Amino acid sequence: MERIFFPARTAWPVGFPNLMRTNFPVAITHGDVEIIRMEDDSFEGRPALAVEAKFTPKDGRRYYAARMVCHIDKEYLLLVGIACYDEKDVLMERYSYRDIKINIGLTEMDFSRNNPEYKF
Repeated sequence: MERIFFPARTAWPVGFPNLMRTNFPVAITHGDVEIIRMEDDSFEGRPALAVEAKFTPKDGRRYYAARMVCHIDKEYLLLVGIACYDEKDVLMERYSYRDIKINIGLTEMDFSRNNPEYKF
């Protein structure tokens, strides 16, 4: 646990998508990233696309990781795994989703503070 960068409650699903929305546009704009489509893979037993991003910062810019390997579920097109590596290619952290259920019939009340089942 000595190299945890995000509290578990913010790493997924909020932390990494936000990280990707901030790091990637800057890196792409400045030509600081190479994005490589890797061979199709399986992830947690499901067919997945694998994409690698290699960051090469210039002009003092910094990015969260030197390299990221992302797995995207082929059926749902959801990010299901990410591994982040430092400049020495040492794994910094890895996060994954599994047993994802989508379209499970949630209603607006399921997200409401007025839901009596939540006992706020």
